[in-house]
Amino acid sequence: VRLKQFSPKMRNTTALREFERYIETYARSEVGQPFIDMELESITGETKRLSEICGKGKWVLLDFWASWCVPCIGEIPKVRELHNKHGDILQVLSISADDDKTEWLDAVAQHNLTEWQQLIRERVDNSEEYYFPELADICLAYDVKQIPCFILIDTNGVIVGRWSHLTPKVRAEIEQIIYSR
Repeated sequence: VRLKQFSPKMRNTTALREFERYIETYARSEVGQPFIDMELESITGETKRLSEICGKGKWVLLDFWASWCVPCIGEIPKVRELHNKHGDILQVLSISADDDKTEWLDAVAQHNLTEWQQLIRERVDNSEEYYFPELADICLAYDVKQIPCFILIDTNGVIVGRWSHLTPKVRAEIEQIIYSR
């Protein structure tokens, strides 16, 4: 984005500064960019970093969801199918956007989501997230505007795909990507 074409006074407006931050956030998380390392909490309360998993030789599918999200719950059988079918080369990480950990843990138990790793975001309300991605909420860092959201990361830690639903066409595309590289 060529924001330099605007006058200094215009570039200093709140609206243009916010737009610039949005563009920077989007650019960091688009296809072709390296994954953004973040800390998340597991169902056992352990802190996990994406860098412990991403770029370690396996494909990683980030599954952004929430316990209250009906479409997200509808995607669980499709996520389970991908995990069961391709778990030898594809690791699924489900990342909850829930604000209430109890509701998240209840949903994990209710839907028997113990076959793959379940993580919850650290909710951050911090204006510094635009300048320091490591301080951002993971949903902001990955520009997740709606859930469900699926982000595929290759074996080298590069984002290679983003989808909102796991339709048959999307699942076929994921399979084609992970087996052709």
